[in-house]
Amino acid sequence: MIKWLYIFICISLSSCTNLIFYPMPNHILNPNVLGIEYKNIKISTTNNLSLHGWWLQAKDHTNGIIIFFHGNAQNISTHLQHVYWLVDHNYDVVIIDYRGYGKSEGKPSIPGSIDDIKSGVKYVYNAPKSTNKPIFVIGQSMGGSLSIAALADDKIKNNINALVTISAFSDYRKIAQHALSNSWVTWPLQWPLSFTINNSYSPERLIKYLSPVPILIIHGNEDKVVPSSHAKTIYTLAPEHKFLEILPAGHNDVLNNKKNRQVLLKYLNKFMIESLPIK
Repeated sequence: MIKWLYIFICISLSSCTNLIFYPMPNHILNPNVLGIEYKNIKISTTNNLSLHGWWLQAKDHTNGIIIFFHGNAQNISTHLQHVYWLVDHNYDVVIIDYRGYGKSEGKPSIPGSIDDIKSGVKYVYNAPKSTNKPIFVIGQSMGGSLSIAALADDKIKNNINALVTISAFSDYRKIAQHALSNSWVTWPLQWPLSFTINNSYSPERLIKYLSPVPILIIHGNEDKVVPSSHAKTIYTLAPEHKFLEILPAGHNDVLNNKKNRQVLLKYLNKFMIESLPIK
């Protein structure tokens, strides 16, 4: 009870937003452990912070570039599991830590992380290796929700060929209410505490601005962290050229089985065929 009282006081004095980010500074592995060629990259943000990431080399030749933005906890070393296998299908994969995560400078925040995504997309778009290659953004969990806000910027969305969200939530206040409702201690507080969150970057409000970028929304039907209703809301509000796949999975294991991976590959191949070079 004391723990929950402490959390309540912290939230009351600041914001629930501070409880969204759970960065981890140390890496637990690198792509070499998986036999993947890669290079470390540094990306400058608009306020001159240095972000760290990995550029994974496709196994044979590069058909396209995938930029992956992970969820709210740990760092790129623990989220590598979601996308490392794409190099075997001839995609380069760029995975970037937000400010305050891993080896990236700064402190996490919602607007800061959105700026990090914009900086990451611009970096990849301007890289010589990306010339005449389609660029796809994949955002998992919080990374998907943040990516919607980042790509609502016309200057950024014009640098990519498609967006894929995996297990993303549709609204910051709604996901806070869901999390707080899971305990009898915090259940009565779900409404007042959720309204302390800055909801200016709600995917529900911003998804309409992604047109004409194709959008694939993937979600697990057994997701207890972010219910699949969030995916259905995003899909309903998204502009045309949108696709929804509810797959057998929980929150963090959507891409852990071969069948689900094949679904993603099917759409990536579709977007590849439809894509014209964007630079």
